[in-house]
Amino acid sequence: MSQLYYRDVDGSTQYLHRHQLVDQYKTKSHDFVLNIDSLTQYQFHRRPSDLAQVTACALQQLRQQYGTLRLFYSGGIDSQYVLHHCLINRIHIDEIYSVVKVPYKDPVLLALDESINSAQPFLKQVAERLTHTKIHTPVLDHKFFNQFYSSDDYWKYSFNMYVGEPSRVCNMIDGFNLTTTDVCNLAGIDTPFVYWNNGWQFCFVDQQIIPEHVSKHSRAVHSLSLDSPEFIESYVNAIVDQMEQHADYRTRFSLGNVLQQRSKILQHMVPEMQQVNGQTWGLRLPKSAGLSVPVDASFVEKTVYSNFRSFIHWKQACQEQPAWLNRWTNHTDWSWVERCQQFGGVLSDQFVLHD
Repeated sequence: MSQLYYRDVDGSTQYLHRHQLVDQYKTKSHDFVLNIDSLTQYQFHRRPSDLAQVTACALQQLRQQYGTLRLFYSGGIDSQYVLHHCLINRIHIDEIYSVVKVPYKDPVLLALDESINSAQPFLKQVAERLTHTKIHTPVLDHKFFNQFYSSDDYWKYSFNMYVGEPSRVCNMIDGFNLTTTDVCNLAGIDTPFVYWNNGWQFCFVDQQIIPEHVSKHSRAVHSLSLDSPEFIESYVNAIVDQMEQHADYRTRFSLGNVLQQRSKILQHMVPEMQQVNGQTWGLRLPKSAGLSVPVDASFVEKTVYSNFRSFIHWKQACQEQPAWLNRWTNHTDWSWVERCQQFGGVLSDQFVLHD
């Protein structure tokens, strides 16, 4: 599994975690580069490729390499893509973890959980094809969050804290003790930012992959995009194929324009992704809470009010008053969390598709 780390732009110093960058005085995100060691030595090319076939090959290699293949499956498009290609290619998955991320008793929030309303119903639909796969649906309950928030500096290991949702943390894999070396913990795929800069290039931004990388055991998590150069080359070419259908692709998909959007927009261009995206449905919460934020609101209040999911989860936590809520509210260094958000995303190396 790929080793991810940060380095100074001149390559003189390496850092394992994002918080080591944020803690430095007067540094900016562009002072650093995210290094993805499995991709740095590969020469990428612009060429025709069968994404489905390349995906099957990458998954077959994992099946042969590891004694246990374990998929973290949310029902979202990234993990659905991996499950879909395992199923159609009859690649055996030993275990599937579909994690319920709602610790509360509220039936509405539970019904809206991605695992409950999307992933688990689909797994039931294909149960006859997974008869030899162990299905786990653990709940991130209050005990889990009590343990997470017991650390003195937990906020440095959960980049998602800036969204203001107390029951949303990054490094779930640590809590499950699933870091055995003979096991492939497959997290799905990550979509890079693909752009035109005197030729086709692509890069990743650390905020895309931080839920895995922020873990103290980041090498325990596998992503096809970060660990298989052949897969990401084919995936990027599939995206470029769609981009080049626009006459103005050189300006429309410049780096500046692309970075203003989420990379998911690029993902949805690809026909294979569009097909997979229609396999699971389930309810989705709106992004905006539609609430007026008080003028004198604190940073955490602004983040809670600006996102609907954050707002309703925060309201439920205030109602149930779990033990860990006091730690989240009063012990978190919110000024540091705000600084981490303002720090911005760190770009990886910018990889070129050679002609």
